[in-house]
Amino acid sequence: MQLRSTTSRTRKAVGALATTAALVVSALAGGTAQAASVATWDKLAECESGGNWAINTGNGYYGGLQFSLSTWQSMGGTQYAAYPHQASRIEQITIGEKLLDAAGENQWPHCGPRVGLGSDPADPFPPAPVEPPMAEGMSPIVGVGDINNTGVADYVARGKDGHLYSYMGVGDGTFSGRSDLGAGWDQYDMIVGAGDINKTGVPDLLARGKDGHLYAYMGIGNGKFSGRSDLGGGWDQYDLIVGAGDMNSTGVADIIARDRNGDLWIYMGIGNGTFTGRTKIGHGFDIYDTIIGAGDINKTGVPDLLARGKDGRLYSYMGTGTGTLSGRTDLGGGWDKYTALTGPGDINNTGVADIIARDGNGDLYSHMGTGTGSFTGPTKIGYGYNTYA
Repeated sequence: MQLRSTTSRTRKAVGALATTAALVVSALAGGTAQAASVATWDKLAECESGGNWAINTGNGYYGGLQFSLSTWQSMGGTQYAAYPHQASRIEQITIGEKLLDAAGENQWPHCGPRVGLGSDPADPFPPAPVEPPMAEGMSPIVGVGDINNTGVADYVARGKDGHLYSYMGVGDGTFSGRSDLGAGWDQYDMIVGAGDINKTGVPDLLARGKDGHLYAYMGIGNGKFSGRSDLGGGWDQYDLIVGAGDMNSTGVADIIARDRNGDLWIYMGIGNGTFTGRTKIGHGFDIYDTIIGAGDINKTGVPDLLARGKDGRLYSYMGTGTGTLSGRTDLGGGWDKYTALTGPGDINNTGVADIIARDGNGDLYSHMGTGTGSFTGPTKIGYGYNTYA
């Protein structure tokens, strides 16, 4: 980035040299990293471009910080946009940070020193405080399945404001923007995607009140839910309730619950929105801090269960079709980086259920089901999810 009064020919020549220098310094640098506050970057943009982050005057330099295209490309800017002026202000600052760290403020020889770019040590994007894992049963992001009849799974999330928001699956593993489903959901200490419990072909929602009662909200088919029905009390004996899907091949979704002794119980769906009495299907499940209904992850036509150990490893339990589960399979470690896990169903139209997870910084990731009971590595699909609780 050069003096705005520099001739076009000189600017291009110096810009090419600057890019080369940046790459060399980036490759060799092992010294102190440089950074600057957002306020200083805004001052630099005001000096370079009049503060116009979308500017393209045809002079070979683009955006608020007046990157040459070659510099933008060499610093990795094309992950955001083909040209600098097409990227957001924050994205341009992010690439500016990389260039500043690689080659210093003299990449902007007039404006850099003038605004104190090299003498401002502040990090423009300090890491957000890492949130601890959610209390058991309190996942803020809930996979509910296809609630708007598009054939793609969706999910809901409860905001810290007590509102419930829906995100609709697009079909490629990503989701649309959120829709507000209303307030008052902070009266519940647990929200569960139940699957279709009333034989309408649309998944439903369960919520446990702080009074220990379980309430059902029936899916209407347009992404919304009916008013609640009280399914009775006594559900506060459980620290986890999981929407398991149709575990016994009756065409009606069932639920699984873990009591505080670590015993696992199943309640079979009757088909009218209620459930049978419980049947014990396992014990020792208190070694897990999270259990989720995963959907069918191994292409048997029966939904399966996932459980995260307190050692950070993820384990699968495959559904047998009789309301019971097979022994566990270890899917590997590193899952303790997530503060929330949920199984929305098939979000990328492969016929296999997938999972999504939120990390401690509020970023959202998808892990796609392979069809063999395992998952692909993470793909980032969103950020800012630390607003949900």
